Amino acid sequence: MKGHTKKAHLVRFHPTVQDVLVSAGYDQTVRLWDINAQQEKIVLGDASGTEGSFGDVVQSVDWNWPSNALLTSCRDGDARLFDPRTKTLILVRCS
Repeated sequence: MKGHTKKAHLVRFHPTVQDVLVSAGYDQTVRLWDINAQQEKIVLGDASGTEGSFGDVVQSVDWNWPSNALLTSCRDGDARLFDPRTKTLILVRCS
């Protein structure tokens, strides 16, 4: 599967939804994948207008499985909580 323009360095499977995973790359994006379809479904942090673009490399990403939100931390010092279904930035916590 291709999508990141630079090396992907984090991958996490969704805790309750089969065949869905999230990846973070050195291209400052977080991507959601459908493994069965072998397709990228959602991109967060890209230049296409996603709210809450990352100011640097994403250092961690994890699911908040009760709400299906994604929590990220970034080398820019911010933690971000996204609703990936709507590409909405729910919360930013600055260091």
